Parts: sequence; C-alpha cells; structure tokens
Amino acid sequence: MAAERADAVLRWPQDLGHSTVQDDASFDDRALLAPDGARSVAAAHGLPLDAIDALAAQIRARLRRPPYYTVVRGVGFGSGALLFGVLAGRIGRLAHPYPDPSYTATRILRPRESARMQGWGVLTEWLHTDSANWPAPNDVTMLQCVEPDQSGGGVSLLLSLDDALEEIKDRLGIAAVDRLSGEVLPWAIDDGLGGGELRAVPLTQEGLRWQPFRVATAVERYGSALPHRDTMEFIRMVDTVMLSSARLHRFFLRKDDLLVVNNRRALHARDAVPDPARSRRRVRHCKVDLTGPPAEGGGPARARAADGD
Repeated sequence: MAAERADAVLRWPQDLGHSTVQDDASFDDRALLAPDGARSVAAAHGLPLDAIDALAAQIRARLRRPPYYTVVRGVGFGSGALLFGVLAGRIGRLAHPYPDPSYTATRILRPRESARMQGWGVLTEWLHTDSANWPAPNDVTMLQCVEPDQSGGGVSLLLSLDDALEEIKDRLGIAAVDRLSGEVLPWAIDDGLGGGELRAVPLTQEGLRWQPFRVATAVERYGSALPHRDTMEFIRMVDTVMLSSARLHRFFLRKDDLLVVNNRRALHARDAVPDPARSRRRVRHCKVDLTGPPAEGGGPARARAADGD
C-alpha cells in the first residue's frame, strides 16, 4: 500500500483563515447555491477572492491529472463553513439537487453517524465514488478535516480509476473490466430525490459510478433484477481487489487538511475508527460540479486499462 503521493500534496503558503469571521458556524451556506453566490458571499464577508480563486485554479489543475486528487495544506479554515463553502463555489458549482430546503449544501460527517448496511458494515470503509444514488453523480468531492480522530483512526484511502482498472485486470483478467462497462446494474436513487432505481453500467467514458451497496439496496428494496446470478459476488470481489491493492494511497488528514477528489476518476474511503461513539473526528463535506471536463483525455477508461493486453 502506497503512502500519499508527493505530487498530490498542495502546500498553500497563505493562511486564509484569518480573513473569516471568528464565529461563522451559523453561516447559511444555502446562499452559495445562488448564481455567483460564492462571489457575493465572499464580498459580504470581506474574503480575499483573488487568493481563493488562485487556490481554486490550482486544485482544478490537480484534479485533471493522476492521481486525480489533492491534499491541500496551510489554508486554515476558521471555525465554520464560510471559507470552505466559498472555495467550493469557486472551484465549481455546489452540487445540491435536493428540493427540501432543510438540506444544507455542506455538512459535518462524524464516525458515530456513518451509514451501515447488513453484509457491508460501515459504508464509508469501502472504496466508492460519491452520489451513485443520484441520477447524475457530482464531479468533485471535498472533505476538510475539522478535527482528526484522537486515536489515529479514519485514515483516508484513495485509488485512481486508472490504478483500479489495472489492478482488476491484473488480478481478475480483462474480462472483469469488460463486465464493468458492459453490465447494466440497478442503482437505488436517494429518497430525497424521489426514490426508485436508475439502471446504468458502472464504467463509461465519463468515469465510474461505484457504491455496490446502492445496487444491493435496489435489489432488496425494489426487487431489481441483476444481469447474472453471480453479479453481487462479482461486485464484492472487485471491491475486495481494489481495497487490498498495493496501488492504494493512504494518509492521515490533520486539522484543516483539505482533501479534494475527482469523483469521476478516483475512489475514496477511510479505514476504521477504533471507537466511533467517542471519536472526535469531524470532517466537513460537500459536492461540486465543474463547468468543464474534470479529467484530461477523451478515450474510454477501459480502453486505457486494456492497453498492451
């Protein structure tokens, strides 16, 4: 298992946190959803938009090349969601399809609240892409460490799609890669978006949709048909191969570290937290859509995996 890649770390020389108000924990982040909302919010709070835009440009550039994620250090985010939300809104457009006005654009994730599913355990401990339960998954996922786990748990795990496909091809054969781009699977759609299922292949030219428990949910909740009797066994085998890959990157997010992931070109997870009920780990999270393609190159991902085969 590999450590974080040096070329994935972005050390930002300017602490932007001093520019935020001291108590912005009650900041209404839905203001960021308005057209050009991030610019308006930054102006209202006196945030240095030029510096934020310079950082946003660097992040976008990192997301377009391997390993398709970046860890940003040195920013300083203050006490709440203000700077985090404005930065997200300058990287792209906050992805927030929920009509319910009580849904916030950013949220805090805590281990004790992590979703679980029988047969899968803690869902965030499996490599996944976000929003597989949305009709159109988001382009970018942002995770800011507000406070790390005091026992060193919750180590971040990252695997680029290119590395994942190479691993699958090496250990399961090219036929397994073909299945990912050829088998139409049922994906349970979030109840907040109307529920039901969407049928789609996991792997396309646009990237990967991967949260196997969404397929399991569709089967259990809606009786959705699978393409083959061994489909769930195959999915679990792919999951296990990816999670045990020597190509997997792992690193511990410290306070104010920001992890930004190209949600089309990389999978992410975290390892177990020893005591979820007492863990102080808090991670601020949001999803972003880009106005342009999140990855360079135009060929299908599966074609790259099959090169030289």
